Amino acid sequence: MNLFKLSIIAIAVAGLSGCFLEGDDGSDGVDGVNGVDGADGSDGADGSDGNDGADGSDGQDGSNGANSLTVQTSLEVGNENCPNSGVRFDSGLDTNGDGVLGDDEITDTNYVCAPGVSQVATGELLTSLNNDWFVSAQAEVENNKQVWMQATGTSTVSTTSVNNVSVQAVATDDVQALAESLRGTAKNVILFVGDGMGISTVTAARILEGQMNGLDGEEYQLSFDKFPFSGLSKTYNVDAQTPDSAGTMTAMMSGLKTDVGVIGVDEDIERGDCSTVAGNEVITALELAEIKGLSTGIISTARITHATPAATYAKSADRNWEDVSDMPEAAVTAGCKDIADQLVNFETYLEDRYTGIDVNGIEVAFGGGRRHFLPRDAAFNSPDAVSSVEGDRTDSRDLTAEWQDMYQNGVYVYDQAGFDAIDPASTERVFGLFNES
Repeated sequence: MNLFKLSIIAIAVAGLSGCFLEGDDGSDGVDGVNGVDGADGSDGADGSDGNDGADGSDGQDGSNGANSLTVQTSLEVGNENCPNSGVRFDSGLDTNGDGVLGDDEITDTNYVCAPGVSQVATGELLTSLNNDWFVSAQAEVENNKQVWMQATGTSTVSTTSVNNVSVQAVATDDVQALAESLRGTAKNVILFVGDGMGISTVTAARILEGQMNGLDGEEYQLSFDKFPFSGLSKTYNVDAQTPDSAGTMTAMMSGLKTDVGVIGVDEDIERGDCSTVAGNEVITALELAEIKGLSTGIISTARITHATPAATYAKSADRNWEDVSDMPEAAVTAGCKDIADQLVNFETYLEDRYTGIDVNGIEVAFGGGRRHFLPRDAAFNSPDAVSSVEGDRTDSRDLTAEWQDMYQNGVYVYDQAGFDAIDPASTERVFGLFNES
């Protein structure tokens, strides 16, 4: 409305401008309202890329590198690095460019030696074995030999020198004399047997023990790894891929391999057939010691009638015949003896088997398996019996009592207190059954 009024006034003023009459100045008009700002303009388009610059000039050629050279040299028999002949390969850079590999240019040397020794005389070969590993090993071997000689009391040796390493050799007649002198010199022979303790088991034990001590397991040494002499023996069963304790322990004690599951007999036995035992018995190291008049003993952390300890003294067509209750009636009727009975009556049975010998029986027998020596009657239970009826025997025999009647000066024990009370100075023999199972 205000704009409209102003327009009328302006027209009126314009109409009056043609008149010569001057009127008074009108009052100043009201300021108009500011206009609204216009919108921003659009951005301009990007400019075009400039042209590529010109390529720079080529640089100067580098100097030529040194040639790599390899020289092959044949080695004669007797060479210190290849005793049986070979080839030496020297390689390096021809830094002076003369086409010849000088000694000061050699950066690597390798040898390819002939493996055969047929063209080398023994003496010539010995004089050339001067590498570090051979000298070190030879010295260790000779040191061990000297220790052996001193331990066995043999002093007659000849001394030579191989690359400044003292070598002591024993003449053939001295070796024979040494072998003779060693017979019967050991006071005791003790056979430790770890049931199932083959190479893999020992290796696992060695690694574990080493790691538990914070060491490299594979390089660790168990106590018996440190013995001066060691060896391996095969004790497999002749009729089974996987052997058992009966056949393997029979092999250890007699030197003869036999069938699986049989004790103290050769492979002509038929397992479970009592009639095949007679004539197929093998003699054991323990029995030979008895015949020789030596004291003998058996100690087991298992049942004393278990196949491993039983193979030292028993002859059985079946390892499971630990007492009479485990045997078929036909075997009992045929006269075969259970393993527990054979232990208690070892002296009698050995003398019956070999005419003219006189033995005094096993001096020490410790183990478990008390149930195989007692009758199936609660009245015969030991004070520490776990079962309501401890014994398994069905023939009413108490073999512990029979043993005590047989050896009046012996001591039978069944617990720790009884063991601790043994007086070694006055006890001639001892029989210990420390667990019913």
